[in-house]
Amino acid sequence: MNKREKSILYGIGVGPGDPELLTLKAVRILRQCEVLILPAESREQCIAYRIAVQAVPEIDRKRILCMAFPMTRDERKMNAIFESFLLNFYRQECAQEYPIVKRSIIHFQLTALEADDEDVLPEMITDVTLDNPTSGKRIILDAKYYKEMLSARFETVKKLRRDHISQITSYVSNQEDKNIPYTLSTKGIMVYPKTGIQEETFNFIQSAHQYRFRTVDLAQDWHLIHHRLREIIEF
Repeated sequence: MNKREKSILYGIGVGPGDPELLTLKAVRILRQCEVLILPAESREQCIAYRIAVQAVPEIDRKRILCMAFPMTRDERKMNAIFESFLLNFYRQECAQEYPIVKRSIIHFQLTALEADDEDVLPEMITDVTLDNPTSGKRIILDAKYYKEMLSARFETVKKLRRDHISQITSYVSNQEDKNIPYTLSTKGIMVYPKTGIQEETFNFIQSAHQYRFRTVDLAQDWHLIHHRLREIIEF
């Protein structure tokens, strides 16, 4: 068995704001790193990037992931960070296969019996929807920042969480549109971040819809994370 190659994560500060005051070490690391992660929604919103790119212009050609993350351990905020990471990853890494990657709004396919009843129905918003109308493919992906994908709250044997299954199947079933044939075979995926444990994989099918439940080990080498995230959406 080949020993896994480990990556190195560097944290780089840009100093007081003058590009000429970046340290020589910071400049060297920026030049040698393969991937840059910015703590913002976009390059334009990241002050540190705007400073660094003046000192090292070539970083503009590197692979860049934008992740707006606060310094927190709040699980709700961490879940939002993970959602943002997946959305930006698939936007940047899968643009050729899926030219449309976004959060999408889904309405419940329920018919109101009274005129005002429809007003009380909530909207559903996906974390990530990958669309390719030309090839006729759609994937709805939901991120879950949970300690464990499986739960034994009501059973002696750990099982998938009922509310998570209900959520992803509800997204997929309610987005169906007979006028858009490929929505009748949309895929649904639940993704859970993990660190340092064996990744888990579960597969199901309902009518023409396939469902996947996956964990991703974020403690491993970036190339393996990249491979896993690409593998998850390959059907």
